[in-house]
Amino acid sequence: MSRVKTCKIDLETTYPCPCRKRGQLCPIVLTDAFGCGQCHQIFVVRADGYVLEQLSSIYPYQQLWYWTGKDWLLVRRPLHQNGFAWLVGSLAALFLLMLSLPIVFHIPFDRRVMVWMLLTIFIALMLSFMVWLTIYRQH
Repeated sequence: MSRVKTCKIDLETTYPCPCRKRGQLCPIVLTDAFGCGQCHQIFVVRADGYVLEQLSSIYPYQQLWYWTGKDWLLVRRPLHQNGFAWLVGSLAALFLLMLSLPIVFHIPFDRRVMVWMLLTIFIALMLSFMVWLTIYRQH
């Protein structure tokens, strides 16, 4: 997969809004920020000059974009930073544990045992998803 070339953001240029296609980002005088006339959001250019950050009090995390010269490219976090790998690993360990417990304790497999195992795995899956979603929304 080839990397997309990013361009430095010029503070004197007008850009299309990354949120809506019809809006235009116009520079705000005496700041390193842009404002959109359509969605009324404020965007700040980071110190390196390559990343545009949305300032928003509604969401607990800010979205970041790179300018490619034609369009905005949303910055995605690697999977190991947003907790997805931890979620998958913990669910795999839980699944193996749930399958091995009846074998270790010599419990015969019947419908009731399988229903309780599946119910426990489902509840753990939902709790893990809620934890992952909370961590993801904070970043």
